Amino acid sequence: TMEPSPAGGRLVLPVEHNGVRFASFGFKRPHSNDEPTIAMRGPVAGAAARRLLNATDWGELDYLLVDLPPGIGDVTLAVAAEIAIDGAVVITTP
Repeated sequence: TMEPSPAGGRLVLPVEHNGVRFASFGFKRPHSNDEPTIAMRGPVAGAAARRLLNATDWGELDYLLVDLPPGIGDVTLAVAAEIAIDGAVVITTP
């Protein structure tokens, strides 16, 4: 679960495991097996990705790993427009 950041505002702290920090909308929305999942498409998905990136107190980062959804390019474009990218490694499946 992501906790509020001591920096204040609406920032949350990412979860950290083995030195890798990560955040997910799955942490923000409690769910059970009885509840349906949320399907986001197009601009809504891009806006959600921007909110997650900007609302997380990442601290000092050497690199940022982003797991993007398959299919639409809206999230990829939103992430690319939101953060300064010095380099990228893209892994895809056929």
